Amino acid sequence: MKEKYATDYYDIIRRPIITEKATLASENNTIAFEVSIKSTKNR
Repeated sequence: MKEKYATDYYDIIRRPIITEKATLASENNTIAFEVSIKSTKNR
């Protein structure tokens, strides 16, 4: 039986973060996203 992981690709990124700080960071080619709390950087 296949286990469900938070790393299923469509479950990781929730939505982009649109704040003043994120907008200023986008000038330096940085993008901010809200991600699943269960996601990790292991992959």
